[in-house]
Amino acid sequence: MTTDLAGAGLYKITSTARAYLPLAPINLTVNGDGHCPTYGTWESVVVDWDMASPLRNLHPVEEDCPSTFADATKLQILDVPTETVQWEATFPTTGNATISNATILAALGAETDFIIRAWNQRAGLNSINHTQIKVTKV
Repeated sequence: MTTDLAGAGLYKITSTARAYLPLAPINLTVNGDGHCPTYGTWESVVVDWDMASPLRNLHPVEEDCPSTFADATKLQILDVPTETVQWEATFPTTGNATISNATILAALGAETDFIIRAWNQRAGLNSINHTQIKVTKV
């Protein structure tokens, strides 16, 4: 069976920016290191990130293109062997959060290696992708 759409009318579809899921955070760093971050005994960690803009491909590379497509950023601490979430909190999208050593100890039970995973949120929904980095205890 075929359907002839030639006589079908046009339909207007309206959507809002809140309906779109934001892009994942970019340039995730821990204690200023985005490659192999470490932390020491009794040391808190400072997590920093940048926002990705869906308009990035429409602007020259040298032009700043801030994103306003996220309401908050959710950070999670995962243990390394099983990659299960042990702690999570929501922060403003400005891109800087300090996770205290007490929080790390409470989440993991000891000072050990862990993974920090970052999601952007819009209207309570997570970005499709996440950004993560492994933090090594030295």
